[in-house]
Amino acid sequence: VKHGIVVQAYSPLGGGPASNAAKASGGEADGTRLLLEHSDVCKLAQEMGRTPAQILLRWGLQKSFSVIPRSTKPERIRENAGIFDFHLGPAEMARLDKLRAENVAQKFCWNPATVS
Repeated sequence: VKHGIVVQAYSPLGGGPASNAAKASGGEADGTRLLLEHSDVCKLAQEMGRTPAQILLRWGLQKSFSVIPRSTKPERIRENAGIFDFHLGPAEMARLDKLRAENVAQKFCWNPATVS
């Protein structure tokens, strides 16, 4: 939080197959799949006994983002809510921070320059 402004993480799990980037690339730019299947995320999830989605959502919370994942499936909604009873340590946060340098962590939603 800087200057009292909270950043909201829209599509914090990557935008999914319905994102414009995924549609335009024939599914290659499916940010959700790229993030949830990333080897570092999966290894960390396994080490902590969590799902990849829980790890990524928890990372966002610990970065002080207001994370709002979307799902229509009750089991995923429950899973997404199960992020308040564990903590990522500095080493785990650093592992996830390194994803920023990879294409997998880029925003996979609309490009404001192309919206008319």
